[in-house]
Amino acid sequence: MKEKRPINILRRLQRQGLKSPLGYLIIVFFVLSVGIGTTGYFYYKSLRKHIKQDEQNKLSAIADLKAGEISKWYKERMGDATVIFENSLIGGEVQRWFENQSLSQVRQEILRWMASLKKGYGYKAISLLDKKGEPRLSVMDDKEPSRSFEKTLALKAMETKKVIFSDLHQGETPGDIHLDLLVPLTISHGGNRLPVGVLLLQIDPQQFFFPLIQSWPTPSSTSETLLIRREGDEVVFLNELRHKKKTALLLRFPISEERLPAAMAAIGKEGMVEGVDYRGVQVLAAIRAVHGTTWFMVAKVDLEEIYAPHRGRFRMTAILTGVLIAGSGFIIGFIWYYNQTEYYRNLHAKEAEKTMILHRYEYLTQYANDIILLADHEWKIIEANYRAVQSYGYTRDELLQLNVRDLRSTETPLSDEFMKQVEAQKGMVFETVHQRKDGATFPVEISIRVIEMEGKKFYQGIVRDITERKRAEEALRQSKEFNEIVWNSMSDIISVIDVANFKIMDVNQVFLDEYGMKREEVIGKTCYEISHHRSTPCTPPEDTCPLLDTLKTGKYSYAEHIHYTLEGKKIYVEVSTSPIRDGEGKISQVVHAVRDISERKRMEAEREKMIRELQEAVSKVKLLSGMLPICSSCKKVRDDKGYWTQLEAYIRDHSEADFSHGLCPACARKLYPDLAGEK
Repeated sequence: MKEKRPINILRRLQRQGLKSPLGYLIIVFFVLSVGIGTTGYFYYKSLRKHIKQDEQNKLSAIADLKAGEISKWYKERMGDATVIFENSLIGGEVQRWFENQSLSQVRQEILRWMASLKKGYGYKAISLLDKKGEPRLSVMDDKEPSRSFEKTLALKAMETKKVIFSDLHQGETPGDIHLDLLVPLTISHGGNRLPVGVLLLQIDPQQFFFPLIQSWPTPSSTSETLLIRREGDEVVFLNELRHKKKTALLLRFPISEERLPAAMAAIGKEGMVEGVDYRGVQVLAAIRAVHGTTWFMVAKVDLEEIYAPHRGRFRMTAILTGVLIAGSGFIIGFIWYYNQTEYYRNLHAKEAEKTMILHRYEYLTQYANDIILLADHEWKIIEANYRAVQSYGYTRDELLQLNVRDLRSTETPLSDEFMKQVEAQKGMVFETVHQRKDGATFPVEISIRVIEMEGKKFYQGIVRDITERKRAEEALRQSKEFNEIVWNSMSDIISVIDVANFKIMDVNQVFLDEYGMKREEVIGKTCYEISHHRSTPCTPPEDTCPLLDTLKTGKYSYAEHIHYTLEGKKIYVEVSTSPIRDGEGKISQVVHAVRDISERKRMEAEREKMIRELQEAVSKVKLLSGMLPICSSCKKVRDDKGYWTQLEAYIRDHSEADFSHGLCPACARKLYPDLAGEK
């Protein structure tokens, strides 16, 4: 037996060894490498995303700013033209000069006004056209002949009586790009406004408009702003480009170029886009429509420029990822090497530790307070501790010759079915009766389990003598039985109530009989549900609750109540409560005793009624009795205080009688003879 224990302990310690298979470590390295690589990749993607987002925010702000400035400039020019259009005095002066061109002073005034407009608002040229669209007066740097384009727009302005702002267009000479503002001049006639001519305001975009578009608020080698419009199936670049010269109104692309940001703008797309610009370079662009015009603003920057400052960070991310993967490989290799070395180094130490543990186990087993038995697969005892020898009265050698069945009393034999049940459950805890060598029996509690050692099956049993516990249980059972007899023999209605929630924990039989209920219907209900048929506790002063008084004072309390039976019948009761304290001295429950005093209340009511009736009768009857001292001469009566009182006054005070006064015939004759004689 002693040879088998160390082997069992050795196998258990081997199962707790630190040896790690190389394949497992390779898997760990692979998982770490994938995790590090994935983390590095997502960090790289996140970094690019943040860089791109910052550039998008910048481009959006620039595009909004540029589009807003152009829209504002456009509105200001239209506002200037509208002021001129609304001024009828100008039309009157022009009409006056057209009708009489000999008025040189009027002509000079018109020219001075046109010159001041040109100088104040920076127009390239200002011309005054007559009704036929022919130039009559001009203020310009270089004299230019009238063009058919401006003539057509002038006639349209006079026809519609509206200010016309032309789009960017080529002049008659190469590179001459300008905008025209045509303002119809009118006079009032009969409530109507009649056109008399047109003021042509020519705008040179090279002076303010193109510089406004081409300027960029931050240093950049590739950023630029484009102004485009759609003409049919083509997109036209309106301003001079940063990377291509002399392309204004000349550079065109079909709108079918899906990756071209300008083409995207021409088909109505707005917002942030990625694409390829007119150079074939990948760019990030912000597209905005210019309010009030047919133009679109495209603010763009090369992707190469966006990411160029951050390439070092990208490279560092890749290098760091590689270093981490290599480091994880080194650490995994070191762990494998260390575990292998440590495993073999600790084998000797563990053998020594196993021997020490074995000695401790044997000591604990031999000198344990419980009986410890070890049986083979046939339930033959193969090991027993010192406590077993003491308890059963056998020597150790005698015990090792016995079967576990031999220790069972004849009243509780060990059945084959029970043994199969232990086998199926791999163990069991149960109570039975064992027998000593001298035939004496004693109750035991057995914890049995199935163990395997070197491929063989054994049964280990820990047996505890529970004789004292059984005696205590029997005493407790008898005490409980006695208490139940006393509890149920009481004539009062008694219950135990939890003070935390007023719920009934236990009741006696009288309680169930009086209320006509079953125990399961009562337990868990509150006292006020059962006795008062209500959902809330009794509240003073309307209902005095002795339970609350006991909780407050910690002492016995008493009160009279009205309770109700299950059928709703009213009964008068005396209620008393006594505290039950827990281990800490706190009141946890109360004994609630109820005594039916309905009969006593009825008798008390009848007695009170009788007394009340007697008092009422006595109050109605007053009799004179006994001997009255009366004067034989004047007939006065002496009262209890010694005073002499007229007879009629004494009788009136001591009875219910009253008097009416008159004269008898004899007294009448005596007192009034004259009157009596007449009669």
